[in-house]
Amino acid sequence: MLNVPKAFALDLAQAEAHFRELSRIVHPDRFATSDPRAKRFSTQRTVQLNEAWRTLKDPVRRAEYLLSQAGFDIGAETGASRPGNSAGAREKIALPAGLLARVLELREDLADARSDGDQARVQSLAGQVRQRLGETMEHVAATFAEMPKVPSCQPEPTSQPALESIAHDLIELRYLRRFLDEVDAHDEAQAAGSTHA
Repeated sequence: MLNVPKAFALDLAQAEAHFRELSRIVHPDRFATSDPRAKRFSTQRTVQLNEAWRTLKDPVRRAEYLLSQAGFDIGAETGASRPGNSAGAREKIALPAGLLARVLELREDLADARSDGDQARVQSLAGQVRQRLGETMEHVAATFAEMPKVPSCQPEPTSQPALESIAHDLIELRYLRRFLDEVDAHDEAQAAGSTHA
């Protein structure tokens, strides 16, 4: 869609420039007096371009997209899965070892800090999670960089362990982002409470 290589490491400035150029070409305002098919095409293409850009500019979504090209599904409601051994079969991807225990402990610590009104502890926990999120994203980038080529629908068998590793990292990132969303909601509630006090 945006004519960029299927790679995790991208020149985002160049990709954004290409996105803006294509967006101007197909923008619905340019087709305001066109026939209904051209208007519909313009609107559809604009939606597709916007979705493609959102995927590219977010490193987690970009990594999830690249894994989807190799048949992995990280964001499914039924849990993460990968291609199975037989045609069309899917296998669930197990959660990384210890992830649920770490997340539960973090959430308990967050709940305790909130109930104690310890805003410094809330921010300290958020800082720890942001650091872990950054380290995990660095691992994702490094793992993609070490792979012999971009994953395809038929990934090389030698790529399978790397793809599994990235999948586990992306699952962890989902949990870390949810934790930070909880912290943000807490911060917003704190700010709203202080303005009404």
